[in-house]
Amino acid sequence: MIAPTYSKHAGVAFDEQGCDWVMIPKYPLPEKWRQRWCSLLILFPEAYPLTPPIGFYLNRRFTLSGGGEDRHLVGFGAHNAPDLREQGWHWYCVRIREGAGGWRPSPDYRKPDNLWTFLAMVREALTNEY
Repeated sequence: MIAPTYSKHAGVAFDEQGCDWVMIPKYPLPEKWRQRWCSLLILFPEAYPLTPPIGFYLNRRFTLSGGGEDRHLVGFGAHNAPDLREQGWHWYCVRIREGAGGWRPSPDYRKPDNLWTFLAMVREALTNEY
């Protein structure tokens, strides 16, 4: 279900053994970016789905269509997110609050919160100007 929505051109790769990550190799970037495509990596924390992923990773430092960089694409991992720059991944800083009013895990994709709602947040973060 994820591939037709987020990567109909190249599918989705995921960790079938440990269920530790999902990667979309040809994720369409919104218009605010100069480039049209990126690879997107989401790492699942050990306590997932009880706790949400900490940010996400892009395969390089992308530039905005008007020039410059998005200040949330910091590269290094923060907030206990792994630093994967040596592996070619650049961390995008977004956090979902836990507790009241925050992340409410559900195995049902039609109810918040799960990979679907996290991917919606990724799209919003990559689309909006903050």
